[in-house]
Amino acid sequence: MRWGKIKRKLQQKPYLLDPYRVRSRRDARKMLYEQGLPCAAEVLEAARIRAGKSPKEWESLIGMSREKLARKCRAAMPVRFGHVALVSRRAVLGLGVILLLGFFFGFTYPGRALAKAVYNAVSDLIESMLYVSSDADNSVIHTVPVVTENVNEEYTFNTLEELVDFVGYPVYHLAGREDALTSILLRRKTYSGERIYLNYQFGDRRVGIYQANLEFGSSNGYYIAVGDDEVCHIELPSGIVVDGLRSRKDNSFMGTTNTGAYAITYTINNCENIDDIASTLNCLALTE
Repeated sequence: MRWGKIKRKLQQKPYLLDPYRVRSRRDARKMLYEQGLPCAAEVLEAARIRAGKSPKEWESLIGMSREKLARKCRAAMPVRFGHVALVSRRAVLGLGVILLLGFFFGFTYPGRALAKAVYNAVSDLIESMLYVSSDADNSVIHTVPVVTENVNEEYTFNTLEELVDFVGYPVYHLAGREDALTSILLRRKTYSGERIYLNYQFGDRRVGIYQANLEFGSSNGYYIAVGDDEVCHIELPSGIVVDGLRSRKDNSFMGTTNTGAYAITYTINNCENIDDIASTLNCLALTE
């Protein structure tokens, strides 16, 4: 701002030069907190004195008695929280009511029982339809699935033929190695579908084949190499492709085959190199 404009402002508002009226924000805050914040009644009383009005003249001017004015001023006076903030009494009262109701409904037995009763009174679950009452003339209807039972079943089988007859679809296995097959397990769950677990034992080498039905989900079948992990890409004579990682730390292998319908995971221990893994999975095939 130029000096000429400043002079015009001072000529129009000479009280700006009064040191009692002009303070920096920092000085004004310091004065308020040291001397205390005046209430509305004190401000109006000071205004009456500056105006040179008697109490009766002031009452006739503002249109209310001093007692009524004092009550209104007390109701409008904000609540002070230290040196940080001023909050209206209505806001403090509303916050207190909300906290009290929250404590009552969340931490007391009668409150929880009342909340449950209120919820049951405004909602009703009937034949997969959730009816939520909004008002007397209009209701909002949301369709929600109702799970009647959480299926969690587990089956064991003695032979692959029994497993295939039971599930009704092909199963990845090591052909001609039925004598090394130690366990056949099928697990069914509501949200993850079917999982088949085949475990083989060749001396000190264990092989696991885990087949998941992708009808209930998806699996990308990719692994991230960390440290000394060796990336493996193996194409078997049967046409099955296996991608995975061999850990040089413990000579273990974990790989996968991902088709449009299934995700197959392989685990092998005691693998010295990629050729060792390929020879172990060389007879990998699908049942008829």
